[in-house]
Amino acid sequence: MRFIVPLAQLTGGGTTNSFKFSSNAYDVDTALASTAIAGFSELAYIYSRFRTLGMKYSFDLENQEAFPAQFIHGFTPTSLGATSVGANYAGNRYMHQGLLSPVNGSHSTRRLSGSVSIAALFGDKGAFTDDLYTGSTTSSSLSSSRTAYLYIGTVAASTPVNGQFVCGWIELDLIFDKRNALIV
Repeated sequence: MRFIVPLAQLTGGGTTNSFKFSSNAYDVDTALASTAIAGFSELAYIYSRFRTLGMKYSFDLENQEAFPAQFIHGFTPTSLGATSVGANYAGNRYMHQGLLSPVNGSHSTRRLSGSVSIAALFGDKGAFTDDLYTGSTTSSSLSSSRTAYLYIGTVAASTPVNGQFVCGWIELDLIFDKRNALIV
């Protein structure tokens, strides 16, 4: 299932800013705290549980500042604070980084993409069988210890005013189960 990320501005009170998304299909965009994937609510009438097996994404990122900014994107099995993404990505092979040139520079825009298997990210086959990896289609109940997080963020030399613009999509590879009794 695909979640569309509309054009949004990465800016805030500090030099490090990020967006966080989760593998919890009920609550992909943690800022919304509800279902937001087109078609998910309809499948929730038929099934009561889901299991996320993988995630992938594609984002377009554009720098609107007069100074360069480092960008960071990728997956982590733990939730990080918006301002600690820059310090905690090192050593994680599922996180990537690069540099955006100042606005209107030759590399002020980038297309970022990636994918991950939930089993590979957590390092075990439990993603296929363990109930900790399943969530409810009617509430945000996926175990936080088995939720994968996707980050896209920037670290700049000074606090951004115009920031960076982001848009794109996130795709979740889901299995739905525990069929509900449908009254006809």
